[in-house]
Amino acid sequence: METLIIHSQDLIIAEKLTRNLKGDLEKRKNHFRIHTNFNFTIEKLRIENTVDINLYQKKFNFADIKLVVSDMDSTLITIETIDEIAKESGMSSEVALITEQAMQGRLDFTESFKKRV
Repeated sequence: METLIIHSQDLIIAEKLTRNLKGDLEKRKNHFRIHTNFNFTIEKLRIENTVDINLYQKKFNFADIKLVVSDMDSTLITIETIDEIAKESGMSSEVALITEQAMQGRLDFTESFKKRV
């Protein structure tokens, strides 16, 4: 049996994948797991469902992890830290506008970061 980790909280996608893989769905705090004996190709699943899917390694040991590197905001945590700081300083409208421009590709990361800070 294989276990897939769906890095999403989208129940519709998780249920669809579970049906297609003839598996059992397990809801976790911030993701879903699908346990299945169905034959699949992980890359194909990722492309067809436009979702981050990984295969859970049976011999995975959390104690072996020595370093975790992650984009924190909205990846590791569910907020944008810089937006929270802006709220505290009364600058939330200005920072939100800069963030929106960056998300639309009108500002590159370095420029938007400097303006927001």
